[in-house]
Amino acid sequence: MKSKQAQGVAVRPRKRTAGTRFLRAFAISTLQRIFDQRIFQKDNAGVDGVHAHDLDQEASFEVIERKVRAGTYHFAPYAEIQLSKGRGKPPRILALPTVRDQTVLSALKDYLLKLTDLGIYDCGKP
Repeated sequence: MKSKQAQGVAVRPRKRTAGTRFLRAFAISTLQRIFDQRIFQKDNAGVDGVHAHDLDQEASFEVIERKVRAGTYHFAPYAEIQLSKGRGKPPRILALPTVRDQTVLSALKDYLLKLTDLGIYDCGKP
């Protein structure tokens, strides 16, 4: 069976909405690329104690995709580390997200940047 385009029927390109871009931003392939490029080389463990090299990627990305699509994804509490800034000064507190949350935050950042770059979302630029 020939496609509509092969039959000479004009086919309109599908319009990409913010919703479809959102779903694509959290697709397993996108999450895998983000993890490989940005998260894997970090050696931080969140409150769950899981390092990037110990993460069950396939299962984690499936859970992320499913929960984001359903609107039920919740971030885990951050692990807090206190670093001394010197005698008599209050310590610096670092908050470390879990590896899974780092991946989701990075995907969300990419999605929001793409929306502002495309002009879909006006962030107050003159």
